[in-house]
Amino acid sequence: MVQGADPSYTVGRAGVAGYYDKRPFGLRAVYLVREIRSLDADASCPSLMRISCTPMGQSITHLTLVLIRSDDRWLIRHYHVSKATESRRD
Repeated sequence: MVQGADPSYTVGRAGVAGYYDKRPFGLRAVYLVREIRSLDADASCPSLMRISCTPMGQSITHLTLVLIRSDDRWLIRHYHVSKATESRRD
């Protein structure tokens, strides 16, 4: 399942490709790993901050994923994005 920056969600490779096809042309992103929680030997839950830059400006979002190891590769089982707020917790 993919829950992105728009209100809909999708399932499967075609849905993920469609989600990214809607992103602005020229999008560049930097990902900062905030935390990775191991769920077991074949599953993890990373939390990331993404700084996206387009010709029109910059935005910051938070990502949470659930990754599952299948044979020798990691697959995304769940992907969620939320917009960052201006407030900070220290």
